[in-house]
Amino acid sequence: MFNSSLPTRCLVAILKVRLSIRRHLRNRSTIPALFAQTVSLHPHKAALIYEATGEVWSFRELQERCHAVAHWALAQGWAEGDVVALYMESRPMVVALWLGLAMIGVEAALINHNLRQHSLLHCVGVSGARAMVFGAEMRDAVSEVRGSLQPHMVLFSSGEPDREEELCSLQAQNLDAQNLDALLERSPKHPPQYTLEKGFNDRLFYIYTSGTTGMPKAAVVVHSRWASL
Repeated sequence: MFNSSLPTRCLVAILKVRLSIRRHLRNRSTIPALFAQTVSLHPHKAALIYEATGEVWSFRELQERCHAVAHWALAQGWAEGDVVALYMESRPMVVALWLGLAMIGVEAALINHNLRQHSLLHCVGVSGARAMVFGAEMRDAVSEVRGSLQPHMVLFSSGEPDREEELCSLQAQNLDAQNLDALLERSPKHPPQYTLEKGFNDRLFYIYTSGTTGMPKAAVVVHSRWASL
């Protein structure tokens, strides 16, 4: 049976979306700014639930980790438009990294953790990344390509429970990677003194195809696209 109210509801929904987009464009809204609004409304609600471990991060906890990432990135001397490659399996830290980087306009290149060797080098190379953050589980894959990465590429490792063991392993493999978890523990948790210049239609991060029909291709995700998901 035809529902005569359906077209009207669809039209109302479309108009609301268009008005919302116009408002965000006018205000130069960004994902970090919208996230901050959500944190102020629901600081103690669950933002991320990691099923593998049962770990739960509230919006406030996620924000503090993002602030730590932003301060760390500023200390590295990175600026808006710089790119950092993230090469790790899915876990809450991935969100804290790309969102924290976005707070100062640095763009994350989300590298598919299934990629190896030539495909991995291709994705890192075309991204123009100044640094790579890799999960400890990706250590061997990074070791395979370390000699082919750009000489200026800075490496950071995250996620190893035994940091002393991790450091010894990284040195043995000649990866010369810094321990990101230790750096973030010492990083401030308050908002950085930084005014983001990017707007609603500027780049947020990059995602890559699996590369099943050739080399992986990058897709640019802008702030407005992520907000509409």
